[in-house]
Amino acid sequence: MNESVSFTGYTTDMMYFPEHKIAVAVQVNTSVGRDLGKPLGRVLSEIVEQVIRSTSADAAAGSGI
Repeated sequence: MNESVSFTGYTTDMMYFPEHKIAVAVQVNTSVGRDLGKPLGRVLSEIVEQVIRSTSADAAAGSGI
């Protein structure tokens, strides 16, 4: 699920990743997408990838793997 909102001065994007039970929302103070350097959806995906890697590493460390 993905929801994007843009008003003059800021942009918001939200994504839900049901397979991981994670929802992420980001709001930035720009209404000009190219100022971000990459699509906001990609930023959200990168955040979720990092969270998944981090929680997987924590779980592995806790289980003695």
